Amino acid sequence: MPLQWATRYLERYRAGADRYGQYGVFDLPGGGVVRHHELSYFTQLTSGFTPLEMETHDITTMNGNSAQAIRYVGRL
Repeated sequence: MPLQWATRYLERYRAGADRYGQYGVFDLPGGGVVRHHELSYFTQLTSGFTPLEMETHDITTMNGNSAQAIRYVGRL
């Protein structure tokens, strides 16, 4: 997931940066730890592929919150 801009995420990112030393990492209420990434991370991750499509989409998270996700299609 890319970094989100909703207030609830920004607050979680700040708290996670203090706890984990990495912006975008945060704790879930049930005990899980999640990491969201800058868009440049996805470009790096897929650098060995020829990009065909890379789009962000509005989704609903497993907790019922609105968020953005990335859909990438590439070719080796």
